[in-house]
Amino acid sequence: MNILIADDEPKVRRGLAGIIERSGDSHWQVVGLAHDGLSALSAAAREQVDVLLIDIQMPGLSGLEVIERIRREDPDMTIVIISGFAEFAYAQQALRMGIFDYILKPVNAAKVIDTLRRAEAIAAARHDQFAGLRDKFLLDLLLETEPYSAEAIAAGTRRWGLPSGRFRLMAVQSPADAPPPSLRRDGPLGGRLGAAPILAAFRLSFGLNVFLYPAPADEAAACEADIGAEQAVRRTFGAVRIAFGDVFDDWARLPDAYRAALWRLKGDAAAGEEAPLPEPGEADGYSAIVSQAIRYIREHYGRALRLEEISRAAYVHPHYLSELFKKETGRNLSEYLTDYRIGQAKRMLRDISNKVYMIAHAVGFNDPKYFGQVFKKKVGMSPAEYRDRVFLQPEPVGREGGPV
Repeated sequence: MNILIADDEPKVRRGLAGIIERSGDSHWQVVGLAHDGLSALSAAAREQVDVLLIDIQMPGLSGLEVIERIRREDPDMTIVIISGFAEFAYAQQALRMGIFDYILKPVNAAKVIDTLRRAEAIAAARHDQFAGLRDKFLLDLLLETEPYSAEAIAAGTRRWGLPSGRFRLMAVQSPADAPPPSLRRDGPLGGRLGAAPILAAFRLSFGLNVFLYPAPADEAAACEADIGAEQAVRRTFGAVRIAFGDVFDDWARLPDAYRAALWRLKGDAAAGEEAPLPEPGEADGYSAIVSQAIRYIREHYGRALRLEEISRAAYVHPHYLSELFKKETGRNLSEYLTDYRIGQAKRMLRDISNKVYMIAHAVGFNDPKYFGQVFKKKVGMSPAEYRDRVFLQPEPVGREGGPV
């Protein structure tokens, strides 16, 4: 935890630094000692500060003015006021500005240490929450569960502090009967793949794990990093299959790198051919009216369909069509329409170049999230999980794309 001390009294600055040094917490580090408001602002901009200990009365800019300016740039910085009794009213004002705590002069060492430990716990919780939201953004981008414009990706990159540079994606598939590897930073990998730090790690479905790490600009160094990453994974997790996505320097290309890694994991194995859909008609044992309704659904399922429209196409009253359809097929017409849409979606998911949100729109769902909910209810897994399963572990071809 990086701590900045700002106070115009040298004795107070040295005293606070000494308390921190003698605290026994080796991960607490004083990154600056500022003697006035301007130097405090300069140090806060220059260093990565987690906690600011600041006096209110200082020459130049007051502590409150410094806090106000810092809050514009870093609303999450933990700020602790160092205050004398005469300035207590100012401390109350500072608390309204989102100050974490205040410490009265003369400074008490136990109070300082207790305050810093509480600040550290809150900072750790905030960091975990931030990391979780950042990883959710990356996972949504990776699996293409939502449409992200170039502007939205750029905004997400800034908001979640994603680094710039070159990056590599490594896909690791464990055997189906193997226990899932631990991807925690305090796990066996220790947050690193050889010499490369892990930027993000995701456990997906069917033994598939994805790692992201920096790729050096020098090709020889990049190759060495890949070898080190592969060796670290094999040494830690044993018999696994590994494939790399292409190096990318734009987070918008993350899904491309993921698809490339999946293709390489799959190798030349065939994805499986689809059986043609049977045409509705007398061979199905349906009447001409129900056959016409089924035919109309199959031709127009990609847009919003209402019972009234389908019944007009079959030249009957909606109520009569509903009863006849239920009698002949054993299911409601709306249920048949949903099943057919999900079946078509399953077909499209076999092509890894198809994005989930595009498939949702193609089969008549305006909301990709609702499509995902319906798909999971019908199939028992999310669209992304289904795509991974059929791509990496193809099953015998069944009759998909129609009622099941």
